[in-house]
Amino acid sequence: MGSPAGQVRNRFIQVNSRTLTISEPPEAYQLHNIARISVFTWNPNFRSAFSVLRKLALSLFSAISTFTFTFAFPPLIFVSFMLFALTFYYVVQLIQILSRKRKFILLLESTGEPVFAVSSEYWDPIFNLYNSLVAAIDNPPDRPVVYSISHLSQVEGDQINVHGSNNTGKRVL
Repeated sequence: MGSPAGQVRNRFIQVNSRTLTISEPPEAYQLHNIARISVFTWNPNFRSAFSVLRKLALSLFSAISTFTFTFAFPPLIFVSFMLFALTFYYVVQLIQILSRKRKFILLLESTGEPVFAVSSEYWDPIFNLYNSLVAAIDNPPDRPVVYSISHLSQVEGDQINVHGSNNTGKRVL
């Protein structure tokens, strides 16, 4: 069951003496099966903006040139308006690409295929969670320790490593 709209879900990671449990989606990892916990920075690919910029310039040029010929051949009005709509689409796409922000990602990998990732636009929560999990794995706690991850963006566990119908082993974030 999903949570009602607007309600913040309480997501957490709980470390016991032998297991690491993630609240949503419910996943459990044995501490000795965790192969790696890594933190890396994902920087947006602004090079794709050049491709969109080229398409934007081409569609704008085509729309303006088609619009100038509509006086001689009125049925071209529809084509020119469609080209202006395409130009608007490329402007929106360019704004989306240029407004992307850098993200910091904590990636937890086990000895099998399962992978779990959380991300944040800020370094501190990711690095603090990383240090806490590494300390808990090195020295398992006697009592369960709970770390809240409600404020972090979560990528669903096993879905990271799957591409198409086969597992490619690529990180797709």
